Amino acid sequence: MGALTGDFDAVLQLSGATLDRLAATMHQNGLTNDALPSLPHIVYSRIEGSGGLEGERGSFAAQTGTPHIVLIDGATDRFRVEIGFRAHYRADPGSTPLADFIHGTIYATYRLDAVDPSCPGWADIAADYVWPRVIQSSVKFEGSAYTDLANLVQVTPDDLDRVHRHIGGHLGNLLATQFQPKPHRLKSQFRRLITRSTPTASGVAFPMAMDGPANGAVASIQSLFLAGHDFAMGIGADFIVDMTARMAKQIEGRGVNIHFEHDAGFGGGITIDYEFRITKVDKPKWLGAMPFGIPAGLIQIRAEGAGDATRIYQSGVDNLLDLDDLKMTASIEQTLMLQFDKGNERLFASAFGDPVVNISGPQFGHDRISAQVKNEVASIVKAAQNELEKLAFPDKKVALVEELRRIDQTAAAKFDGVSFNPDGIVLLGSITTQHRYVSHVEFSKPKGGDRFDAIESWIPGGRVDSFEWTGGSTATRYNGLPDPRAHDQRRTASCWHEVCGLATISAASRASASRCPAWTEKAKSA
Repeated sequence: MGALTGDFDAVLQLSGATLDRLAATMHQNGLTNDALPSLPHIVYSRIEGSGGLEGERGSFAAQTGTPHIVLIDGATDRFRVEIGFRAHYRADPGSTPLADFIHGTIYATYRLDAVDPSCPGWADIAADYVWPRVIQSSVKFEGSAYTDLANLVQVTPDDLDRVHRHIGGHLGNLLATQFQPKPHRLKSQFRRLITRSTPTASGVAFPMAMDGPANGAVASIQSLFLAGHDFAMGIGADFIVDMTARMAKQIEGRGVNIHFEHDAGFGGGITIDYEFRITKVDKPKWLGAMPFGIPAGLIQIRAEGAGDATRIYQSGVDNLLDLDDLKMTASIEQTLMLQFDKGNERLFASAFGDPVVNISGPQFGHDRISAQVKNEVASIVKAAQNELEKLAFPDKKVALVEELRRIDQTAAAKFDGVSFNPDGIVLLGSITTQHRYVSHVEFSKPKGGDRFDAIESWIPGGRVDSFEWTGGSTATRYNGLPDPRAHDQRRTASCWHEVCGLATISAASRASASRCPAWTEKAKSA
């Protein structure tokens, strides 16, 4: 098992910060493009008390911020979100009061589930999707709560814990039903994953193989190697060594034939037919990075050779040798250098200096032998280069971009750096996403009201924490309370992938939603 990639040839990692940017794009999509996943920024809805909260019923208008994705170290099927939430709640007449104004953060854990193929309409495509579903018991709310909208009286500390629990319960019901995400289509190579998190960074890791399925335990991926980049591809030292060994093994048995003659005139002479062969190639050794910060990696190849005479003719004064006298042995050492071509996003190999050939035996043919060894090393470099072209995993990067564009149609990815270390090679990359729009500021004075409402104001890819109102010559910091009566029918409450109405969800429909996703023809063609 390799320290960099665990049980696998390679590992693709995507940073937690990049996931946050994709969530910001979903928030910015703002339900304007039905083909793209969207997150609501303005919500008008109701709560219908259940699960011990039956007495609390009413309507609310809310501003929701971009979720912050929190990756759980070692998780393979879940993640957490933190969502900014500020709402004005109007209790139904006769129902139990809760709080008039709520401002804080929703915390929730989502699990990546499979879709049950027995669900209507999903029999043929369920295996192509993952379904993010909230773990309802994980939902909680923390923040401020106020009563008496006119004077903003803060809920007392003694009662705040109860209000937090009740708000969390209501939000859990909504996230599990009306605001339940639709299943998301995902290529099979990205469905197997593990998330890694440290105090300073986080990322999701996908095991990769050069050919065929990526076999191994995802828990073996322990390293987070993004180094501040958006994505990265780690290639294990063992894989590099095995690839080089296959190339180097091809020169075993190759060599050179030497014909040697010496004419001693009337004193006789000697004629030798000599054969030298590379007899053994050791397993290559990954040396890691070159010293002094030079951006290159080194692989050491060692081999052995032997030579002997296949025919000898000698006479006169040269009649002094036997075959054992002509036996030769050689040790061969060559270092290959790997570098990264940023412009073409590829690794390339070259010989780092000439091969070192140490020969023991007869003192003839050394130049021919050294030249032949150099030719054989060149063949290794050429064969290795063909394999190195695959090490940038261009098909894997294309597949990643295709997945990114299911969320952000402008997304692009590029390898633009490399890191060589004792455990392998890391190709480092950047991802571009849609630019952020300017904040949308809109306010109005509801009919019959004595204040202004800025519910339709929002920050694409961000969250609203407060408004600063200016009137006349004075500027006042004001919480910009949303008014649930100012409901624009064009901006209905929404799920992550579809627009939903405001109809009350019955117990029967909640039970159905807990097992099967809503089926539409869009899902089939997504």
